[in-house]
Amino acid sequence: MKRLCSIGGIARSSFSCWCRTAARQAAGGQLTAALRESGEPVNHKRIARVMLTTALAGLRLRRRPGTTVAAR
Repeated sequence: MKRLCSIGGIARSSFSCWCRTAARQAAGGQLTAALRESGEPVNHKRIARVMLTTALAGLRLRRRPGTTVAAR
């Protein structure tokens, strides 16, 4: 990440902040869509505000990193 940020000319802290914001927006968008499907009239900005005040964050699924296999 450090190398990519230096190539792109941005600070690592800015990139980290952007990642957190992007995850929150993605979770808010799914929540907004689910509520709209159920018939609730909601705005994505309200969902983001509610998630921020209740400290909710989107779940990001990650693969576990592969580890070195010991010699047999």
